[in-house]
Amino acid sequence: MWGYCASKPRLPGAGYAYSESDMEAANAHRLAGTVAVLEYYPACGDLPLRLSENIAGRYGGAIYYDSCFRLDTVCFMQGIGALSSSRAVLLNSNRASAGGGVYVDCKDMGLCAEVFAETNTIGVLPLLSKVEFKGSMSSAYGNSIATKPIRMEWHQQANFSIALVPGQQLFAVTLMLFDSVGNGSLVIGSEDIIEVLICPVTGIADVCTFSSASIPAINQGFDPITGLGNIRADLECAIGQNEMSFQIRVVGAEYIEKISGRIICKYCDTGQRQVVHYDRDTWDCETCGTDTYSAEHVSLAESGLCLACPPSAICINGAPPMFGASKVTGVIAVELLQSSNEDYMARGALAAKLGVEAWMIVLPKKVLKQLETGVQNIIFELFAETAQMAVLASRLTTLGTVLGEIQVVSPPLALGEVWKEVVSLYAVFRLQSCPFGNYVFPPGDTSIMAMQRCEPCRKGEECTLSMCVTCNLCQAGHYKAAVSSESCAQCPANRYGKEEGATDLVKCTRCPDFAGTKDTGQMSIDACVCQQNYYSTQAENTSTFVCESCPTGGVCVDFTCGLRKSTWKTNGCAKGSIVGEWERDAVDNIWTLVSCPTGHILQNVTKDLQKCQKCKEGYYIADSKYCSSTFDCILATCTKCPKLPARCPGGGPPIFDSKAVTSSVCLHVYVRILSRYHFF
Repeated sequence: MWGYCASKPRLPGAGYAYSESDMEAANAHRLAGTVAVLEYYPACGDLPLRLSENIAGRYGGAIYYDSCFRLDTVCFMQGIGALSSSRAVLLNSNRASAGGGVYVDCKDMGLCAEVFAETNTIGVLPLLSKVEFKGSMSSAYGNSIATKPIRMEWHQQANFSIALVPGQQLFAVTLMLFDSVGNGSLVIGSEDIIEVLICPVTGIADVCTFSSASIPAINQGFDPITGLGNIRADLECAIGQNEMSFQIRVVGAEYIEKISGRIICKYCDTGQRQVVHYDRDTWDCETCGTDTYSAEHVSLAESGLCLACPPSAICINGAPPMFGASKVTGVIAVELLQSSNEDYMARGALAAKLGVEAWMIVLPKKVLKQLETGVQNIIFELFAETAQMAVLASRLTTLGTVLGEIQVVSPPLALGEVWKEVVSLYAVFRLQSCPFGNYVFPPGDTSIMAMQRCEPCRKGEECTLSMCVTCNLCQAGHYKAAVSSESCAQCPANRYGKEEGATDLVKCTRCPDFAGTKDTGQMSIDACVCQQNYYSTQAENTSTFVCESCPTGGVCVDFTCGLRKSTWKTNGCAKGSIVGEWERDAVDNIWTLVSCPTGHILQNVTKDLQKCQKCKEGYYIADSKYCSSTFDCILATCTKCPKLPARCPGGGPPIFDSKAVTSSVCLHVYVRILSRYHFF
């Protein structure tokens, strides 16, 4: 301790002894502080400076030195240096924001560091410093002494290599500033600004400048309460590179060492597309929206696409379509960290906890609003293929997850519907085929931006395959009047359809009157057959005809019309044959009876009553004349055959035996002259 002066003016160790009680009293005064020593032992020293109970709004409660001026050659506080053994400074009960006792507005104390050090003790009293800061306090940092920041460090740990998904995870670092007093005090309330530059990797000795930075400089201040500089910035990576360099400096404080490091650019996760910023030659990742999926370009120098999800599938968080999917709702406790994208961050944490992929998880909006850093229970929805969901749910239960009922959200594909991932410029899901009665719309060769789907075949079209791509026109003899997956209907009986792609029943033409078809689905008028007691007037190489009623003389014994066939002479009737000689009119193709065999009267009053009328037994007609009027036919009558020995075989003229006869026969003969009949 400091010696005291009384009857023995020498200090201890100089050959003079002190009583034990004196020594104990002196020790008690020493413990009370320098002021007590000087009060009880005034002859032992003098007090050149005493600054107590001062208050400064910002810096230096007792002393504020506003620059670095000459600190490298002399300390602003003189007379208490290491070579001085008797003088002291008392800076007690002072207050300020920084440096409760002393603040030096310089990066370090210079020569004053030695003066204000605790090792600068009073003479032979090595436990008693020459400068006392008893009761001095700061609200920010440096209760006794503080300086400007001189050192920048990471908060908690050094992150010289950071792996991030650009656009999804922030470049997030937290920094601290320390002053130069002792081991350094955490600087709180600093008005310094941090500047961050992110640049492409240029080699081992990365050089990052304003001109080489990929994105504009990031500037961030320090929190006035915690003293932490929290940098949160969106990240973009240079095209063609999977690493970036970063450099952090304190603006205007070049004496503070910069912090540099590397960023590992992780490629976009499932469901995210690469977005290329051509004006900056950078890229980042964007999560595709609801009901879309990510389609990446084969070149990493081009942006990917978010394409519409196939209508038969479900797309979760931009992931590839799932055909036949289920979901289950669950809740589990998980620890969350800060991220640029709370949804992405939370899904990533859940995925790691559950052992699934992040894209399979969906967080309800109300859950996203309640996310906080730290451990919390999170409600989530998990999507998976229906075939896998039961096994997956069972495993999640063993992890302590509380699950609800499994729900089917996307049914399996219908038979014949096939989707395939096709890679050209982009990896795109294209519709390969559709179920029976449907077609691929729009076709596979259209723009990949167009959403494909299975559409029922249009009017007049059908597809009868199990795997359809296009619809074909209805065949002739068929029609389809509505848009549907049904097949084309056959034209009903007694109709025919000669055109393909008929869209209405009216396209199936009716057969002529008194005609019909044997079957449905007929394709031409040739399938129309006149009824049994009618015949067709259709001429060769023509497509129209009418059914004429069969003349009385053309009806077969089975009541069919013997004139229906061109071979009426030989097989016009199934049994027997019709009588007379018939000819077709060259214009209207109607049959006309032109002659009758011997013993028959040719009747042709009307076309329906044409026939060869055979004379009754025992009668004859000499000449079967053609009668075209009622009057003609009345006159053309059969005459009774003469008595024996005359005979009238087949109704023909009489034949007389060779012996003489005494009887005579009068034959009536008529001649038509100028429309009048004259009898002879």
